[in-house]
Amino acid sequence: MIKHCIFNLLINIKNNQNIKKSSIIVINNKFSLNVLKILWTENLISGYTLLKKNHLKIFLKYTNLNSSVIKNIKFLSKPGKRFYLSNKNLWKLKNSFKTIILTTNKGILTLKTCKKYNIGGEPLFLIF
Repeated sequence: MIKHCIFNLLINIKNNQNIKKSSIIVINNKFSLNVLKILWTENLISGYTLLKKNHLKIFLKYTNLNSSVIKNIKFLSKPGKRFYLSNKNLWKLKNSFKTIILTTNKGILTLKTCKKYNIGGEPLFLIF
């Protein structure tokens, strides 16, 4: 259930950035809200606001050359094929990627935060 909400959110963002929309409206749930907080702190979206009790408006971000900030999204762990990374394996990953999002026992976190807290988890997606 968690991953389906997050996958739908990210696919909506990616598709609407490809057609140069300035904002989109999605359904609000706590998992989408956590992902949006991370995307905002990583400077990948311009912002988001709560419209109604169950809807969010996301403001998409573009560069000066009118190209989208999010070039591509790669889903790493899928519902049919899950894998987990231990704390030792996290340190082997390079920080050359834009953002790697993991789900952990502390919630949905970035790779940098997981390294800071020394916890592993299931990688959800990679944004570059």
